[in-house]
Amino acid sequence: MSAPLNDLAKWAKLTGTYLAQFSVSDDYFAYSTYDAWSGLGAWSGPDKIKVQVAGTADVVAGTGAFGRASCSSGAQLAPSLGDGQRVAWLDTTAADTDVVTRATFAGTCE
Repeated sequence: MSAPLNDLAKWAKLTGTYLAQFSVSDDYFAYSTYDAWSGLGAWSGPDKIKVQVAGTADVVAGTGAFGRASCSSGAQLAPSLGDGQRVAWLDTTAADTDVVTRATFAGTCE
C-alpha cells in the first residue's frame, strides 16, 4: 500500500471513516487525511492532520518517501500545489483557520 492508503486504512480501523484531500502536480503529490468528525468541526487532535508531500514519480512507483509540508502545530487541510515546491493549505495553528503558503516544503520536523 502507498502512504495515503496506509493512513486511511489504519485510521479507518481505529475511529471509523477517514477522508483525504489530494493535490498532484507533475513533480509532487500532497495529501492530508482526517476523520469525519474533524471534517464537521470536531477537535480530533491537530497532530493527526498534517499535509504530507512526496515526488509524484516516486508515489507512482510505490517508493514515495513522504515528508511534511509544514512543521506548524495546527491541523493542516486541503493542500494545493503550485509551481515548484510552493504549497498552500488551510491551517488552524492560531486557533483560527487561515490560508497559509510556503515556497518550499519543511521535510522533517524534529
